[in-house]
Amino acid sequence: IGGAGSLTFADLGFASRTLEGSSLLIGAYPFALADLGGGTMPTSFRLVARHSVLPPNGNGSVRIHLNGSLIQSRALDRAALDVTVPLPTYLLRRDNVLEVRFQVTLGDGACVLGGSVFTATIDEASAFVTERGAPLAPGFARFPSSFVPAFSVLLEPRDRFRVELA
Repeated sequence: IGGAGSLTFADLGFASRTLEGSSLLIGAYPFALADLGGGTMPTSFRLVARHSVLPPNGNGSVRIHLNGSLIQSRALDRAALDVTVPLPTYLLRRDNVLEVRFQVTLGDGACVLGGSVFTATIDEASAFVTERGAPLAPGFARFPSSFVPAFSVLLEPRDRFRVELA
């Protein structure tokens, strides 16, 4: 059992991501506990982001969700964010999704074609703060999440037996 460490989005294969829109913008980051290393649990999340300035009569918030549950909400005030949020352990699963949601109202709430667009960049320096603990159960060890979208299995010939094995 060791001390604290961190894994950035870049370490997990996520590049900086820019979101643009005029209402709700969502950046979703799937990860598995196995991606963090055997016996390593995330204890908090550090969000590093920059965003465009809201107009004088606009407002907005950033909300962080873990597996669909809200874990942090705060008003947007400056053009940059650097905030650390504790991750409730009871929300963690083998496979997880962390979402960063920007909810903005530009102006008086009236959508105007060609009007203002809100832009936010979630930096690859955003990170999970981790703590070494007990090793994960065998079922938690698997391929890293970053490989899953490109991973495929060829079943030739395709019959009931091979499909059941998959």
